[in-house]
Amino acid sequence: MPRSKSTTDPLPVYKRIENDIRVKIRRGTWSAGALLPSRNTLASDYNVSVGTVERAISKLLAEGTLQATDRSGTFVSLSANLETSSSAGQAAPKPRKEVLGIAIAFQEATFGVSDSLFLWSRTITTSLERTFVARGGGVRVCNAYHPEGLSRNALRETIDQLIAEGATAIVVENIHDGFGERSISDLDALVKDGSVPIVCTVPREFHGSVPQVYCNLAQTGFLAVEHLMSLGEQHVTVIAPDNRDWIEERIAGARRAIQYLELPHSALDVVNAGAHLTLQGAVGAHFTDIAYDLTKQMIADGRLTNGIFAVNDAVAYGVLKAAKEAGLQAGRDFSLVGVDDAPLSQVHGLTSFRPPMEDVAAETMHLLERVKQNAKSDLRVNLRPQLLVRASSRRLDSKE
Repeated sequence: MPRSKSTTDPLPVYKRIENDIRVKIRRGTWSAGALLPSRNTLASDYNVSVGTVERAISKLLAEGTLQATDRSGTFVSLSANLETSSSAGQAAPKPRKEVLGIAIAFQEATFGVSDSLFLWSRTITTSLERTFVARGGGVRVCNAYHPEGLSRNALRETIDQLIAEGATAIVVENIHDGFGERSISDLDALVKDGSVPIVCTVPREFHGSVPQVYCNLAQTGFLAVEHLMSLGEQHVTVIAPDNRDWIEERIAGARRAIQYLELPHSALDVVNAGAHLTLQGAVGAHFTDIAYDLTKQMIADGRLTNGIFAVNDAVAYGVLKAAKEAGLQAGRDFSLVGVDDAPLSQVHGLTSFRPPMEDVAAETMHLLERVKQNAKSDLRVNLRPQLLVRASSRRLDSKE
């Protein structure tokens, strides 16, 4: 359809746009599941108002040719049945129903430190399912864990199973803590094979060619220090139960913030079990228990500072427990920030960084579409964690 408005065509402009969209869908310009351009872009392309485009699309939405979601935009329905005549007068076959396969690896009885990871996976899975089903597709979820454990080729076996069950696109969730670091090379090979589009959703970025949506929680150390210093704190203590990679990343972020704010190195202290804790068996204990013991010892030694960054919410809960026993209160006697926004954090009034999990699902759908279109760039999406300020952090000038 030309960009300029025709004065000789008897059809209303909105109707011509509606028909043109149908033609583009039939010809495969926009295939089943494809994301349409925004209303403003279409209005510019057709040289009409946004209202005219909206009127053209409304009929296609009503009949199910298009599907719309609040977060993701407007898509060609995965079950769209636009008939087109061939030279023999036969109708084109109905497009195959799109099926999203979701690969996860979680032990059903995994709790404690892994609660936030389970919440991450469950929220993203639910959001993906709702979005894909709303577009007329189907969803298959396959958990790689079996009673006998996780096999060496668990990821490849899980993806093969999903494809056998009809998956036309694959999302792999949390490959680091689920399938393990060794699976990343397997995933790289599967992506290069190209038999189905594959996108990975992860709490932190990893190297390789795999398209991925991640929330870089390594940023939380930097952002936590910025927040605590903005409250007027002069010193920040990072409480870390051990030296796992993701913990070291958050500590490194805190150190970068001190440097960025041009503060002396002494403005940041890192307390961890290996360096300070003398109680036996602490290293094998739950993160909350380790943080509880560390905080008790800091209080007894008079080393509890006004600004505390707990590397995750489980650690923060241990700090809160020890402080309460000593008659201290977060938000009154010191400021405390955690990471993950675990379910109990609201109850405790804990300021925490929350991964934008619903946004991860929406961005994953967009990225899958780009992979289907053979895009070669912009195949990594980094989402910023959200700081939820609650009672555990406060401005010093608000003290009574």
